[in-house]
Amino acid sequence: MKYTITTIKYVNFLISDILDPLILNKLITMEPGLTMEEKKMKNRLKRDFSHISIEIPKSITQVIKEKIREMIIHGDFDLGQAISENELSNILMVSKTPIREAFIWLSYNENLVNIIPRSGTFVFSVTDEDINDLIKMRVILEQGAIREAMEKNANNVIVELSNILSKSAKINAERDTQAYLKLDHDFHYVFVKYADNKYISQAHLLISARLLAIRYRLDFTAEYITSSNRGHATILDMLKNNNVEGVCNFITHHIGSGFTERARKLLALKA
Repeated sequence: MKYTITTIKYVNFLISDILDPLILNKLITMEPGLTMEEKKMKNRLKRDFSHISIEIPKSITQVIKEKIREMIIHGDFDLGQAISENELSNILMVSKTPIREAFIWLSYNENLVNIIPRSGTFVFSVTDEDINDLIKMRVILEQGAIREAMEKNANNVIVELSNILSKSAKINAERDTQAYLKLDHDFHYVFVKYADNKYISQAHLLISARLLAIRYRLDFTAEYITSSNRGHATILDMLKNNNVEGVCNFITHHIGSGFTERARKLLALKA
């Protein structure tokens, strides 16, 4: 994560060791009667400091959270499986404290684990009803995100979707399912990103990790991937023609098609 220094508050921090405090106060408060030297210094303060940034290192809890999240999504743990703090502590070579903190975050923010008092922590499990509810929620959320994104950032949406679709064509030729799933996620996330609405982003966070974890446990045929990419091309074409409501209608079938009866049975076996 980067924090950009742009305000005089931070400029003050950076140059306070070379500026007399009285002079600095004059510059900031725009006090009249500046000397020539003070005017030069004032001009220096007008410079653009947006290129100056500080790299903030991730905390150990953030690192562990991302690692456990990745392990759950990519199938290192089965759905419904108990996850031992001791086991993860040995695998990841950290104390149990950051693991416990990561569990809490993953439970309350992404619904990837269930913490049951006096029983332990478990990877989420799914039922047919869960799948139906997740699909409905994703459709509702994405339809809203599409409308917001196209109203606020239509050009950016179309450019980014075009770039992702170009990459998808290559992935389709290589039959790389894992890469397809990532690009599919990226394609649909464009709408959430450019909706520029914190509540849409928060709602998306609650369901997206579960959906990814479910999809990574399914087998997608080359025919399905080809069909999915055709669907993405259809979405892009409609958006280029400003047919936003057409996309919102199309998205219902497009999202639901990934969870066929065969897929549901497969999930039931893995749960």
